[in-house]
Order: sequence, then structure tokens, then C-alpha cells
Amino acid sequence: MASASQRLLEMEPGRPDRAVAMMLADKCIALTVSPFRFAINHDIRPPKNLACPLEYTWTRKDKCGIELKSTHLMRQWLTKAFLCGYTVYLINDRRESIGPPHSIEIARRRAENHQRPKLENDDDIPF
Repeated sequence: MASASQRLLEMEPGRPDRAVAMMLADKCIALTVSPFRFAINHDIRPPKNLACPLEYTWTRKDKCGIELKSTHLMRQWLTKAFLCGYTVYLINDRRESIGPPHSIEIARRRAENHQRPKLENDDDIPF
């Protein structure tokens, strides 16, 4: 069976956002071990005071993050974050982003680039 990352690269362009969000959640969970730590860019500070639509266990500047031990609850949180349009970041125990960001838009772009027909001189950069 293909990994979550490989399934994302091979997904068809018309795949529903919910299916992409669930595949992204599986990929994110596969990147780390419990306790799972992820964050989104969401500023709850004044003057904006925007309520976050997701549960969070900590905030830092313009980020809201969560730390959970449950794979099931983490998968639900990640899926909801992706469906709300957020870019999700894997976070270390010092609450710093590690690795590349993840979002439905980024996943679709990566799949499109991966599936693009390769040309003979595809490695050349035309400057």
C-alpha cells in the first residue's frame, strides 16, 4: 500500500477537499509520534480578537497550537483545520515550526507538479 505522501502526489485533480484533508491528516500524523503537536496561523490577540474555530491548548503571537496524545482526536483536529483553509505546521516541544507547511492548496499544487509530463530538458532553468 502506498504511503500517505505518495497517495497525495498521485491524487486526481477533482478530488473533494474533504478527501484531501483526510489524506493530509494521515500524512501529518505519520510525520511524528505522540504527543502530536501542530499549529495554525491564527491571531487571537487585540486588536483583532478573532475567535479561533478550532480547539487549542496554547497560543504564541499569531499562532494557535494543540498538543494531543490521541491519534483519533488529532486526525479530527487536522481534518477540520484543513477544511477551514488553514495551513498547518508541525511543531516541536519548544513550539517552533519544523518541516514544511501543509494545506489543501499546497497538496494540490504538489500533486499537479508531480503529475506534470516530464520533458527531455526539464532540469534546465530558463534564465
